[in-house]
Amino acid sequence: MESLSGELARRFDQRGLNLATQFERIIIDSCNDTACEIPQEIMDLYARDLDIERLKRQLSMLPDLIKTTPLGGMLIKKVTTVQTVCDILNTSEVIKICFLKYTHFYYSS
Repeated sequence: MESLSGELARRFDQRGLNLATQFERIIIDSCNDTACEIPQEIMDLYARDLDIERLKRQLSMLPDLIKTTPLGGMLIKKVTTVQTVCDILNTSEVIKICFLKYTHFYYSS
């Protein structure tokens, strides 16, 4: 049983999983208009892949996008999953264009 417990702990304590969790938290918090900072580890690791200032601007636009874009005929009051954000980003071509680099990076990570 200890071996199984250790393997489960190791499985969910991997660097890549931790980074994905941090990205999801940043996206969800931004959508809910909760102040969040992009961790230095992410900025350092993806410095050549991401325009951090552009990402910050796009993250700052998410609360208004969420508040004004109906999903299934209803406005979302609080985002709890990244899937909700992806669904909203896919509601129109204009939104897709505005967030193209952001969505491409997230989907390819």
